[in-house]
Amino acid sequence: MRTRTIFQRSLSLLWAAALAVSLLVPVSAAEPERLLPQSNTFDMSSRHVGVVDSSGGLWMWGSNDCGQLGNDQAYNLFQPNSAAVLERPLQTYPVQVLEDVVSVSLGDNHTVAIKQDGSLWAWGSNQYGQLGNGGEKTGASVGSPSICDVPVKVMEDVAQAAAGGSFTAAIKIDGSLWMWGSNSCGQLGNGGKGNGTALYDSQGTVIQNVPVKVMDDVAAVSLGDTFAAAIKTDGSLWMWGGNDFGQLGSGNTSQVLRPVKVMENAAAVSLSGGSISAMSAVIKTDGSLWLWGDNQDGRLFPGQEERIAQPVKFLEDAAAVELDTITGNAVIKTDGSLWLWAQPLDGGTRQAQMTKVMDGAAAVKVGYCCVGVVKTDGTLWTWGKNSQGQLGLGDQNDDESIFQMVQQTPKQVKGITCQLPAPGAELIPAQEEQEQPQPEQRPETSASFSDVKEGDWFYPYVTELAGLEGVSGYPDGTFAPGSPISRLEVYTIALGMFPSHQEESALEEVRAQVEESNGNFWGNDSIAAAVCSGVTAFGEKAEEWNRPATREEIAYLLYNAYIDWRQEQGLGEMPYYTEAAALVGDYARAVALSDYEPYILWLYSYGIVTGVNEEGDFNPKSNVSRAECCTMVVSLYHPERWVQNDWDAVASSLHQQPTRLEDGTDFKGKQRIRYAQDVAYDFCRALEEEIGIQIFYLPEWTPKQAGLVQPSDLSAMDINGYYFIQVLEELRKMKEAYDLYPEGFLKEMVQRKGNRGTEIILTPYTFEGVTSFGTHVYDYSDDAQKVDQIYYTGVGDSQYYSHEMGHMVMSSAAILNGWNKSCETWESLSTSGQSYVSLYAMTNRAEDWAETWAYLWHQTDFVLAGCADSGLKAKVRYLSQLLDQYDTVDLTRLPWSSVLG
Repeated sequence: MRTRTIFQRSLSLLWAAALAVSLLVPVSAAEPERLLPQSNTFDMSSRHVGVVDSSGGLWMWGSNDCGQLGNDQAYNLFQPNSAAVLERPLQTYPVQVLEDVVSVSLGDNHTVAIKQDGSLWAWGSNQYGQLGNGGEKTGASVGSPSICDVPVKVMEDVAQAAAGGSFTAAIKIDGSLWMWGSNSCGQLGNGGKGNGTALYDSQGTVIQNVPVKVMDDVAAVSLGDTFAAAIKTDGSLWMWGGNDFGQLGSGNTSQVLRPVKVMENAAAVSLSGGSISAMSAVIKTDGSLWLWGDNQDGRLFPGQEERIAQPVKFLEDAAAVELDTITGNAVIKTDGSLWLWAQPLDGGTRQAQMTKVMDGAAAVKVGYCCVGVVKTDGTLWTWGKNSQGQLGLGDQNDDESIFQMVQQTPKQVKGITCQLPAPGAELIPAQEEQEQPQPEQRPETSASFSDVKEGDWFYPYVTELAGLEGVSGYPDGTFAPGSPISRLEVYTIALGMFPSHQEESALEEVRAQVEESNGNFWGNDSIAAAVCSGVTAFGEKAEEWNRPATREEIAYLLYNAYIDWRQEQGLGEMPYYTEAAALVGDYARAVALSDYEPYILWLYSYGIVTGVNEEGDFNPKSNVSRAECCTMVVSLYHPERWVQNDWDAVASSLHQQPTRLEDGTDFKGKQRIRYAQDVAYDFCRALEEEIGIQIFYLPEWTPKQAGLVQPSDLSAMDINGYYFIQVLEELRKMKEAYDLYPEGFLKEMVQRKGNRGTEIILTPYTFEGVTSFGTHVYDYSDDAQKVDQIYYTGVGDSQYYSHEMGHMVMSSAAILNGWNKSCETWESLSTSGQSYVSLYAMTNRAEDWAETWAYLWHQTDFVLAGCADSGLKAKVRYLSQLLDQYDTVDLTRLPWSSVLG
């Protein structure tokens, strides 16, 4: 199930997957013994190992090329890499790094540790901000600014920490979860946002280089390479991030940008893998082990092949579990026995049966083709491949062949007595049962109107709201239930029922501006409150607010007023469900084209509205009557009456194969395929006509040259209602990019290409296992040197679309100016690394053109600051000169016009 939440209130709507919060069910007290232990005293990544000994000393070994051992990049052995070009420093036996440590966790190339005083320390690679220190070089004794090879302090009051592929998470002692690092797949759970330099490279990486709070009441957290999971104090499991293999347990493979609830009664969770393969495991409070994710070659369930996108029970009596997509999987049973399965350490096929390895196991970790176990006597045993020195046996065989050894049976790592984890340790005090806050209950008064009578459908709503003094009638005793209601009246009623308070100084400043525009107007206070709350769709002028409200606008106004009140009560965001589209009768023909779509889906998600007829139509453009407004407000006032939808059943309806309708045509008269569940069709046709470029998102085109996405990829997809919703979301992101550019700009560019058309091929990123990023296909036939096809894939970022579109725009401009001359001039201006907007732009001249174009529109301030370099400034001026060939381009309107001279 996917949920969405509105987090930016503007006409340009942004939304992301969000945490589902129920207002109906009280939060129960959690049993501390069901939660994961506070200490993780042993961890093994694909390339390095960390162990806390019985006295609190942290010992580490393995690869140290990124300073991930924290010992000032010391080592005892170099290993040549596979290409024999570089050498990698290896520490093949344990060395002590820190004292007074209670917990350690390892990412791909970084390490985090918690000391006894609750302070969190981090070291290693900081390329994606995974150390959480704002990208500072503190502690780095090497030249790279992205490496800290000695521990740096990150935060205080930490109870648990976890390191993922290139990101990190920490649970503070108050139960709050904080995350930072790479956010390329939404793995930070904060809506895909970042505060650091955004690298729109082949991975679409976004960086958060300081901790950001994600959620509260968290007892345990686990990270994969590009996805995450948390167990809350009530035992519920929440997951988010990349989902290429169904590893989030949602039943599909759609990326999720905010936490979504997966199951109840979780006691322990383990994640493995990311973009190549990914799997998840949970041990429930009854000891049952549940698995899901990539099952290729029987990675999870031997003998099976299909992807498992929802939790499936595997066995009973599990105490601990570790998964690895390459090495295989391990489980410690409640009797202390260690079992392995699907483990091809010898390079052969995956085992079809579980194999018992030893008794007396207390903790197990799996790395790259190796396994480590801490036994109940504190001894550490390792076996498998030793390509990075990760077995820790170097002091027993210290020569340059150590990294080539394969230890077939467990062998003790001598010299260390490990500190055992403390099962059952309480992380966070159990919460007392508490009800979610509701609006203040007001004493009802008698209210009656001559035109509101028993038997009218609106009678109970109008009389209740009037009795609560939320609305009033007219002096003649009427209410006029069928009369239109203005935007301002709707918002004033909402504020009265769900009051929130703005900072007085800010409110006074805005009120003064509003009064200057409207004079002595009765609604100035409400308008000022709206502007302060970010409700800016109608500006601040009285004439705009006095216009009759439409049904889509009331959804927008009620959401904003209610969420402001809710946040003031200390509650989190209240999501909407993407699947709610299936409940809206006119979704495809009306709601999907509305700027207020997320707010409408929010109303349907909770049954606050169910439609104006049996089909569930919303009629977003229709005016709202006074009676309809009362109905929605009263429904919002009573969360105990909200509908609890069976979203699995709703989602299943979206996954049904759509009915083929009569084919339609596009703006060029080309025959197009159309399906009944295609909510993106009308939006796509309108966008095509606006920009003058045909957009294909079904297998209905002929590729001119091999690209990353082929018709066979889409023809193999399960094209259903959910597919079309994903397409619609990507079309909206594409339009966000297009809306940045001057009116008519793209259409002129296409026209200037002559009779060689441009096509856009769109497929949702990673949908149904098809993984691809944007690319372009140049057509060099007849010495034309033009871009004819652009492949767009959904990375959920309008800058990504702009980059690919930059290929069309700039190559066309170069052709108009003379291709060879343009390319030669461009290359002559690239004098240093500072002459480029990003490292990715340096790969070749086509990428440099497209990347500079995209950065200029989306990160203008960043590029302007870089124009202190004369080379970059010259490139920006030359790019603008090429754009000036288009009649619709006015250089003075460009956001970077200040550097054009």
